[in-house]
Amino acid sequence: MIGDATRTPVILELTKKAFNKPEVLRTLNSLETIGKGAALQSAMLSPLFSVSSFIVEEYNVLPVSITYRFGSDGTAVTKELFPKGSMFPLTKTVTFDNKLGDMDLLVHYSKGAEILKGLPDQIAQYMIKPGKAKHENNKFGGSKVKFQFKVVNDIH
Repeated sequence: MIGDATRTPVILELTKKAFNKPEVLRTLNSLETIGKGAALQSAMLSPLFSVSSFIVEEYNVLPVSITYRFGSDGTAVTKELFPKGSMFPLTKTVTFDNKLGDMDLLVHYSKGAEILKGLPDQIAQYMIKPGKAKHENNKFGGSKVKFQFKVVNDIH
């Protein structure tokens, strides 16, 4: 383990319990470890060096859902977009067929998400006004409308 937090006895004890180990080692030189990691990342990003790439997959800790309602009298529907344990960062496109907007949209942490006490579970709220169709009729005699938006789950 490296870092200033490893000097805290509580962190060491919790780590021992979590990994069921009798001892936690702190024998790495933290400055050297950070320097090597930064040099490796720089070499991977540089076109001048040939470095074996490796993939770092982040873990989504907090599940994120959306709740939406079309019109003022519609029923609210909740769907989980980013479940706990999914890849991170991740972009999803949500599509509604035969809708022109006129919706209330709430992006929030899912029920049961372990957020810090006192923090709101709401991330963002949008009121989307009705839009207009690009083409009134298509060659089949009907009007097809698609309403879509992208949701990005990243560090921001």
